[in-house]
Amino acid sequence: MKEKIKYTWYFEMGLCFLNRRSVNAKHFELLSDLYQNPNLIPNKMIKPLYPCLWYDGNAKEAAEYYCGIFKSSKITAENPMVVTFELNGFKFMGLNGGPHYKFSPATSFVVECDTQEEIDYYWERLGEGGSYNQCGWLDDKFGMSWQVVPSVLQKLMADPEKAPRVIKAFMQMSKFDIATLENA
Repeated sequence: MKEKIKYTWYFEMGLCFLNRRSVNAKHFELLSDLYQNPNLIPNKMIKPLYPCLWYDGNAKEAAEYYCGIFKSSKITAENPMVVTFELNGFKFMGLNGGPHYKFSPATSFVVECDTQEEIDYYWERLGEGGSYNQCGWLDDKFGMSWQVVPSVLQKLMADPEKAPRVIKAFMQMSKFDIATLENA
């Protein structure tokens, strides 16, 4: 891996040199080596992606709220501009960006639940102070959209005979009811 990282650096530097048209013989040789041996270039990102959520001055309040709902969660760093936090091991960044942008249902986080008790817990905790919508969707008190869904839903929807009845059942629901879906 050390060799790949070294070559990745040279590769990135090589692109910079190519853009500036100042490639010397050594750099050209390294670039040539990389192009002839593409397996030396890592094919995946070194760091995972994570979302940056825009808040109107209350990013820390939001992070504390979410960390109080999801087990194994914590605030990892903060300053007046941003707060980073983990929810169930996934990194998030909250930005105190001001009133310019708002959340919308175009972006939502899915909470997949194995039991009705889990659905009830996340539905009530995330929806407190927000609004409840159709088909397992809710907006929390900060305006972030969430989908609280049963993990069995994918299996139920994969059955071509049962899927239309399941859809008809959940279209009438706000919060998902697993027993009703399984009996549809």
